Amino acid sequence: MVETLEYFSNRNGNNVYSQKLLLSIKATTGILSTFPLLGKPTDFEIIRELIHLDYSIFYVVAVNEIHIVMFWDNRRSPKLLEKELEKLL
Repeated sequence: MVETLEYFSNRNGNNVYSQKLLLSIKATTGILSTFPLLGKPTDFEIIRELIHLDYSIFYVVAVNEIHIVMFWDNRRSPKLLEKELEKLL
């Protein structure tokens, strides 16, 4: 996620959009504490996916915890996504 925020800060010459994006991502992921199964299951048994704008937030639900394992820009290659998810297992 940091790479995405840095990209937009560099591209735009300021961090206004990056800050707005970060706040919206925090709000969306905050909902997971109340509704941990909100995201859809993936082909990888323990990983769930929550879509936010052009991004996917991949996470694992553990006892009393939610671990965000990857933040993905959905405009990137789906084949690359699968490889990155496989690395997590």
